[in-house]
Amino acid sequence: MKHRRSIPTFLFLFHLLLVMGLLGYGGFRGHANAQNRSKFSETRSDSEAKTSSTPKRSSRTDAPGAQRLVLAFYNTENFFDTLPSPDSKHDPYTPQGTYRWNDARYRQKISHIARVLDTLKADIVGLAEIENETVLRDLVSQLHTSYNYLIRPGSDPRGIQVALLYRGSQFFPLHSFQIRGPGLTRPILGVRGRLQGDTITLLVAHLPSLLNRNSWRRAAAQTLQNHLQALLHRDPHAKIILMGDWNMTPRSALARKRLGVKPWPETSSPESTAEARHASRPETLLTPFTTLETRGEGSYVYRDRRYIYDYFLFNTNWTDPCGWRFRGACGVFAPDFLLHSTGPRQGYPYRTFERGNYLGGFSDHLPVWLILEK
Repeated sequence: MKHRRSIPTFLFLFHLLLVMGLLGYGGFRGHANAQNRSKFSETRSDSEAKTSSTPKRSSRTDAPGAQRLVLAFYNTENFFDTLPSPDSKHDPYTPQGTYRWNDARYRQKISHIARVLDTLKADIVGLAEIENETVLRDLVSQLHTSYNYLIRPGSDPRGIQVALLYRGSQFFPLHSFQIRGPGLTRPILGVRGRLQGDTITLLVAHLPSLLNRNSWRRAAAQTLQNHLQALLHRDPHAKIILMGDWNMTPRSALARKRLGVKPWPETSSPESTAEARHASRPETLLTPFTTLETRGEGSYVYRDRRYIYDYFLFNTNWTDPCGWRFRGACGVFAPDFLLHSTGPRQGYPYRTFERGNYLGGFSDHLPVWLILEK
């Protein structure tokens, strides 16, 4: 009888161990699958929570009465109208041109870019690769957000310019100008204005791409640095923000040596920012996007690698704790609708054209943003 009672006990223990073993194996297999994902996919998943959300204007930790302003920059990828222009070489972007750029495609492009800007809800937006005021006016007319705009004609062979959108209730331009010189195929747009009581200068840039000679790119960076020094010579206390597609990462030799780019202080304490200010020359440029680059984030993707080509730069006067200041909130805006969801380009920016083929997407770049506080 005792022998008969021990048989069910043995079977129970055997089944229990078998089930536990299966559960343990299943858990290990799931972990292995996660580890076997491509490195690019892991980088996207890990950073998605940091970069995909819309910039927050307030939080529970804000001091009472704290104010926030959102700034953004977006390279829109060849945003042309459909009309030929004798002043540029954008004839491929016409209904009869190489890209068959007809009204339907143009309207879809407007709708796409408007969707991005309305989702960001930024107070000030720098744009790159805008053909002319017609494009800008058509875009603004489709936005739910109310913007004013600034654009000035340039001399770029491709016929593309930079532009600025701004909420009139937040920013009031006092003076606009262009920076031209060696290496700059596209003039840099400068705007000096009042930002809710503070006078600041905004520079919107699109520097030559890596397809240009290195000597040409070095000349463009040096031209910008020379003009920056001239601005600070006229007003040593000027607070300058630069935004753009720099076609160089903030840690590249060109950025560090020619533009004088350094990382923003890791902490926003008065001691660290004051130390950074006194340890740097007035024309030194600080950027918080170096941290994003080290985390594997980027606004542009090439051969499964992300690059920070689009970012913001501050001169050292922004480390002054008075007035508007930067306290660390910035990122790459990468919601799912801006990315390829399937196929070999999964996770890449969903662009309008690729190698001459129309994809009907948004842009080959992702927008970047940051928040100023007061």
